[in-house]
Amino acid sequence: MNLIALNFGLAQRERLNMPRVGTKELEYYIESTHRPELIRKSHHQAEAFPIQFLLDNYAVIYVKRDLCAVMVSCWHYFLNNGSPEFPKCKTFDEFLAVDPSAWAFDDHYSVIKSKSMPERWRRHVESWSDVEGVTQLSFSDMINAPETAMLRIGIALGRSPLNPVQIPTRGDNCICFRKGIYEAWKEEVTIRQQRKIERLAA
Repeated sequence: MNLIALNFGLAQRERLNMPRVGTKELEYYIESTHRPELIRKSHHQAEAFPIQFLLDNYAVIYVKRDLCAVMVSCWHYFLNNGSPEFPKCKTFDEFLAVDPSAWAFDDHYSVIKSKSMPERWRRHVESWSDVEGVTQLSFSDMINAPETAMLRIGIALGRSPLNPVQIPTRGDNCICFRKGIYEAWKEEVTIRQQRKIERLAA
């Protein structure tokens, strides 16, 4: 998100985190804050939105992140977040055993419930993958080919990115920036755990 914000001169506003984002909520955002320089982040499944209304009023960009990277990131985020909405798992294996549907955080974003965090990731990706009119990118696209990724996003936004494309640093902090190390999950996840994650997501 930092890369998009920096290269298109966009500013973030609050994340969409209500249980469902209906037409009334989107109309409110459009009327009160919908300006070309704003970007909003959401972790919702596509089913949470009135899709056609969303596409008629926003450029929608879906960035898919690697399954194992998401699991490690969520584990650390939940563990360090003070809210009781999130499970606090001391080990990664405990986290992989969590039933997200039993926790309050999941009600904000998931319409179709899952029994594990890897399955939850799969359902999220599947919900957006077939939505026509959504610009689909992977996180690795943003890292390994940022110029191409920004050009694709520019087509969706109807504007041009910075030339040359700028890579954000911690100091830019366009949008909440955490560890920011690409593929750092490989230092924490064993082969056994990778296989378990893949099995749970299937």
